[in-house]
Amino acid sequence: MKSRKLSTTLLPFVLALAALARAQTSQQQIRRITLKEAIATALRHQPDLTAAQAQAIAADQQHKQALAAYYPSLSAGWSTSDNYFSNPQVSGLTAVGGTTTGTNTQSAGNGASGLNSTSYADLYLSYTVLDSGQRSATEQSARAGSRASNWALANSKQTVIANAATDYYELLRRAALVLVQQANVQHAQSTLDLTQAQVDQGTQAIRDVYQARADLETAKVDLLTAQNNRYVALAQFKQALGLTDVDELEPADIRTDTNVSDDASKSLGDLLDVAYKTRPDILQAQQNVEREKANVRLARANNGLTLSVVTDVSSVFIQNQGNTRSLNLTASLPLFDAGLSRAAIKQAEATEASYAAQLASTRLAAKVDVETAYRTLQTARASVPAALSAQQAAQVNFDAATESRREGIGTVLDVITAQNQLVQSQTNYVQALYTLYTADVALLRAIGHTDAITGGLS
Repeated sequence: MKSRKLSTTLLPFVLALAALARAQTSQQQIRRITLKEAIATALRHQPDLTAAQAQAIAADQQHKQALAAYYPSLSAGWSTSDNYFSNPQVSGLTAVGGTTTGTNTQSAGNGASGLNSTSYADLYLSYTVLDSGQRSATEQSARAGSRASNWALANSKQTVIANAATDYYELLRRAALVLVQQANVQHAQSTLDLTQAQVDQGTQAIRDVYQARADLETAKVDLLTAQNNRYVALAQFKQALGLTDVDELEPADIRTDTNVSDDASKSLGDLLDVAYKTRPDILQAQQNVEREKANVRLARANNGLTLSVVTDVSSVFIQNQGNTRSLNLTASLPLFDAGLSRAAIKQAEATEASYAAQLASTRLAAKVDVETAYRTLQTARASVPAALSAQQAAQVNFDAATESRREGIGTVLDVITAQNQLVQSQTNYVQALYTLYTADVALLRAIGHTDAITGGLS
């Protein structure tokens, strides 16, 4: 997938994240993972995807069962039996049926007793030449069901990919916000140290120390909150990957570019057309409708005049050999079933209507998904350069306020105000940048192109 890049200067943010990455690399207990590795891990371990795969396999096998009705069936049988007899009035033995393979007879007066052993083996071939459409309807229903299950699998795969990518970027976002708050604490500490030194020199009032100390404590609380948010994001990331036995993960991709997918440059109308043609959930819903149409035909075939033509061939061997052939024509017409047939047809028709409504609902949901992601992405693309400019201006303002304070011209309030503005601008920039990434993922998910997600990495 090709990418488009916005022209922005990201050096300060790149350096900050690079410093964090170097610090994390020194901790051997942390496992660093790329986005591609994260997606591959999720595809291997997510139980929802495993369940969808099993359901797709089951549906495929059901279709194969339906196809088997078009082929002849062949079976082999073998039977053996030992029959003990005792009849005091009969002095001889007459074997009836089967093939006599051994007889042991004893006479007692006017009677007889003994053991009669019989066995036979046969082959039986049967083929349905004609029916009233039951095989066709059953096969079409199973085929549509198989396709629907495979589209459900594709939809689950796209969800797994999108969730892994979104949570990956969310973890990066939270790590960047921790950096912002760490810098805020350092700035607040520096302001407090400078103020304390000036108070000790008698050039500033003692109340300035209290104000600077309060600002430092507030910054520490904000840092704790940011760190906690990162831990929560990490837990959600591991859940998206289907992992439970990993203590710590860290994104290896220090992404600070502003690349977006090619799809982001398409018009909203074009994106909707793509979504309607490629989204797996829409294609799954369409196959569900086709399956229920076939079920309606099957219900009508089962509850009307039914015809069947079946031919059978059987061969018996082991001594008394023989072959039989038959052609059976069966016709059936229900005359009275207390409304059972009509109810079965109406049930199938109502189910078809339900799935048709679900298809319409899925298309509406797709439209909302595409439009929401599109608007969010366009806003983020415009926000990133503006947020970066605001951050740069806030940095200049903070540096000027700090220098004025160091020279004894400005006040502590001026420094704190400039510092808060800097933190807010840095936060806004981080939010805009990672909103751009997650909106791009959401757009690709909305149109069914999540396989292209990793292509946007620089």
